[in-house]
Amino acid sequence: MESKDNCNSKPKDEDEKIIKDNNENKILIDNNDNKEDIKNNIKKEEQNNNNKKEKEKENNIEEEVYEEGHYPKKEYEYVHDFEWNETFEKEAQEIINSNPDNVESLEEFMDIQSKNWEKFYKFNKTNFFKDRHYILEEFNELKEDKREKITLLDMGCGVGNSFYPLLYRLPNLYVNAFDFSKRAVNMAKTHPIYEKEKHRINLYDLDLVKDDIPNKNNDYGILMFVLSAIKPEEHEKVIEKISKVIDKGGILYFRDYARYDMAQLRFASRKKNKVGENLYMRKDKTLSFFFDKNEIEKLFIKYGFSIVNSNLICRLIENRKENKKMHRLWLQIKFKKE
Repeated sequence: MESKDNCNSKPKDEDEKIIKDNNENKILIDNNDNKEDIKNNIKKEEQNNNNKKEKEKENNIEEEVYEEGHYPKKEYEYVHDFEWNETFEKEAQEIINSNPDNVESLEEFMDIQSKNWEKFYKFNKTNFFKDRHYILEEFNELKEDKREKITLLDMGCGVGNSFYPLLYRLPNLYVNAFDFSKRAVNMAKTHPIYEKEKHRINLYDLDLVKDDIPNKNNDYGILMFVLSAIKPEEHEKVIEKISKVIDKGGILYFRDYARYDMAQLRFASRKKNKVGENLYMRKDKTLSFFFDKNEIEKLFIKYGFSIVNSNLICRLIENRKENKKMHRLWLQIKFKKE
């Protein structure tokens, strides 16, 4: 009996081997399951990061869309004029004074500004700024000039948001236009109007700081949100160049950021964007300077311009859905070449 029982039972070593094998298989299966879980978690994390990055990009675009702020972006946003006063200025100055300079950061990135603008247009393409149809209403000298041919110099033209709406409405207008970014210029040449009207368009890339402007005779000029992207130490040199290419009696339309604009206060509150006095660096490493009205007027007057009219534009943009108020300030000045 004992012998029979021994013949039908498995050796103890074999039982232990089976248990060991089963445990190892279980561990292997568990490991595989863990690997799948890890892979899935990584995928989810990557997707979340991508969604977060896309959201950040949208937020960046949202911020920059308001840099000109001539109309609300959403149906629940409303625009009103408001009066700037000493209380606003005092509060704004306190915010600005709390933000230290970061000069090393500026020097580090100045040599690659062209690359930064190339990256800007690579990401934003032609849909970043809206066409500036309002220019013709405020720059009325253009539409009132009935000469057979008039010439406009658009400095820092981007993808053509300023000059294309003008070309469409003014058949006697011829345009010389340039931008710091070669990519932006190439994009401007893809505009539907370009092929049809390119005999009226001279479009090229040029560094306004380093290069001379080749087109010497222009009846009109546009300088919109361009000078603010240049170091203030270079402003006088740039204005001198411009004075040499606008004909006597010609009109220059200037529009740019004013001191204490909401964008400046937003930069200052971050406490890491300031790279000079009233000069800030955006996340994409491009610059933004905020002008004092009297200072910029004196620079243009020094190089042969007189003032036709000069305004500090104060706009309050209300986002009633989010209960936010944005105080926007721009300078809008018409200069005449004497």
